[in-house]
Amino acid sequence: MDEDEKVVVELHRLVQRYQVKGKPVHDCNIVATMLVHEIKRVGTRNAADFDRYESEIAIDAVSP
Repeated sequence: MDEDEKVVVELHRLVQRYQVKGKPVHDCNIVATMLVHEIKRVGTRNAADFDRYESEIAIDAVSP
């Protein structure tokens, strides 16, 4: 399985677990990528968009 596939598999798992639909799928894809690559910080102006994923990873959302 290559890296792209790992992100897709993780995205699918997150979408199902959190019932993500519409525009929030974009943020979910970011979280999936973060999980696969063990990234713990994301710069965002909308930290609340990542609140639902706190049980998955300790995301330190920072506003630029």
